[in-house]
Amino acid sequence: MIVAMVNTMGTTIIASRTYLMLISSFTMTLSIALGQGTAIQVGHLVGAGEIKEVYHKCLKSLKNCFYFFAFCYNFFSFSFSESQL
Repeated sequence: MIVAMVNTMGTTIIASRTYLMLISSFTMTLSIALGQGTAIQVGHLVGAGEIKEVYHKCLKSLKNCFYFFAFCYNFFSFSFSESQL
């Protein structure tokens, strides 16, 4: 059933889906890695009793995540705009 559905799609659609899945998996992997790294650092700081540093570390990580999202959104919006195609 799935093969029949994929066969009705064109090669352009399948190729663009492959590229978009590759890009999304890259951004997701990077985001997960940054989150896990922050969790490890926060765990070390909580164990050391540096609660204020934990607060600042979490805010800095959140700010970096927003910057990363804004960069990815703008990059892919301009890269795949209709005027480029």
